[in-house]
Amino acid sequence: MQKLKKDLKTLKKQKETEAKRIMKELKSKEEELESCKGTIQIKEVAIESLNSIVKDHREKLQEMKTALLQANKDANCKTW
Repeated sequence: MQKLKKDLKTLKKQKETEAKRIMKELKSKEEELESCKGTIQIKEVAIESLNSIVKDHREKLQEMKTALLQANKDANCKTW
């Protein structure tokens, strides 16, 4: 009976130690996940900013293209 109690006590201690280890791992993973979320948010903002810049440049390039085509057309008309 004493041996059984001792075995149960040992088993209980092992399980408690294992539970503490698992909880520590879980906390570490949660912290890592939170860090990743922050990084992802920063990247999303950066992508949105880049998309906005690209859109602005496309619009400016389109305006320049239109102006150049018109200038070329005007120049061709004057040479006729």
